[in-house]
Amino acid sequence: MPGPPQNALKFNLYVMFQRKHQRVRVDARIKVHDILEDKTQYAQIVDLSAGGVALTVETRILQSTPVALTFWLPDGMVCRNLPGDVVWVKASKGGHDIGICFHDLTPEEISLLDGFVMKHWNRQERKLFKGRA
Repeated sequence: MPGPPQNALKFNLYVMFQRKHQRVRVDARIKVHDILEDKTQYAQIVDLSAGGVALTVETRILQSTPVALTFWLPDGMVCRNLPGDVVWVKASKGGHDIGICFHDLTPEEISLLDGFVMKHWNRQERKLFKGRA
């Protein structure tokens, strides 16, 4: 399989197409409940897909930790207590970047997330390619 294109913009889209679920950048807060520690903190979403979410937290959450997520998206959609597991953790300037994989979502939750992502992914794609040949 050929490697990604040299252009950073094309590389980002290349990565997006290599994933099972398309993802979009989202400016939204998220409530993260660490089930093992029974602690809750608020975080900033980095990007979102129907398969999971990347976010920045202040207090580190260990890899493999089960979590419950509640978030409010810019178009008014609310997702409550979505189950997931932390699949990666990286130190960052704002605390810790973590990746969470959703599991056991209902068909309705998957449909809502997919619909939101597709609607906003199409907008982001148009912005990226506006005025480009």
